[in-house]
Amino acid sequence: MRPLARLLAVALLAVAPSLGTPAAAAPRTAAAAPAAGPATFGIQPGSPTGPDTRAQFQFGATKGAVVKDQIVVSNYGTTPLTLNVYASDAFNTAEGGFDLLAAARQPVDVGAWVKLSANAVTIPARGRTVLPFTLTLPSNVTPGDHVGGIVASLTTTQTDASGNKVAVEQRVGVRIYLRVAGLLRATLSVDYLHGEFQPAGATRGGVAVLTYTVRNTGNVRLTGHQQLSVGSPLWTDITVPSLPDLPELLPGATLQRTVAVADAPPVGWLDATLRVDPQAVGTDLNPPTVSVVRHTTFWAFTWLTWVALGVVLLLLGCGGLAIFFAVRRRRRESEQKTGGKARATVAA
Repeated sequence: MRPLARLLAVALLAVAPSLGTPAAAAPRTAAAAPAAGPATFGIQPGSPTGPDTRAQFQFGATKGAVVKDQIVVSNYGTTPLTLNVYASDAFNTAEGGFDLLAAARQPVDVGAWVKLSANAVTIPARGRTVLPFTLTLPSNVTPGDHVGGIVASLTTTQTDASGNKVAVEQRVGVRIYLRVAGLLRATLSVDYLHGEFQPAGATRGGVAVLTYTVRNTGNVRLTGHQQLSVGSPLWTDITVPSLPDLPELLPGATLQRTVAVADAPPVGWLDATLRVDPQAVGTDLNPPTVSVVRHTTFWAFTWLTWVALGVVLLLLGCGGLAIFFAVRRRRRESEQKTGGKARATVAA
């Protein structure tokens, strides 16, 4: 399995740089290890004559529009390559990264609107091929950002240590950012905020663990500046480390994050407030944004806190009983004095 594991690792390295960051949409080496020697290839935007300086495709269009452009697929190796080329839809990974659907999954958005002049190309050694494509927007397309990409892939068949045939796909891609004219909304929501106190000892406080989910409820891609505060009416606010900005979230995408705040005091309960300020991505005319704030309250106890609380409750209970009996005794004394005066008056 070790040769296969190495091959899979190389294939993943080929995908991650090309799809993980905008700049990576420019030509990137995608190395594999076929038996005939290493294969290296790349894909990037281009003109009819060759590559250009764009890092990704950025289009602005209206419903029913037709956009025409070219991609350039390059073979950097010393042997000819036959590559599959296809378009697909983009999505956010669980960690907030950028990725495209696997080849076996049918696209329904940008990937379905792209028609390539060819779905497979054979490129000579040290050569390149210019491949035109057409992007046709449906008449009922919704306003906002639609994101996808075009992929060049090489599939090789390998044999693992058990003699099984395994297909390994390595791919590189270039992103497509399409903005459709219309009503634009730049909104985020915090759908979930939960706090949990994890004691570190009887007297040393603990860790406040905050878990939350942010969702892009608008129709444009967004990042967001995060501010988290934790405190209690019985304690000063706790120092919370600065949170990094949210990664680029595509419309409809969700992202879950967990933050651990050290030195949280066991003061009974803690209040947490999360504020997210949406920030539009790109150079297009972007809609105004509105900050979103969410609060939560959670218990913060150690066993010593429970003991102290029990003592306080016991003292309060004892004090209440003492007051009760004192009031009752005074009431009896008052009733006895009143009764004695009444008897004296009758006797007279």
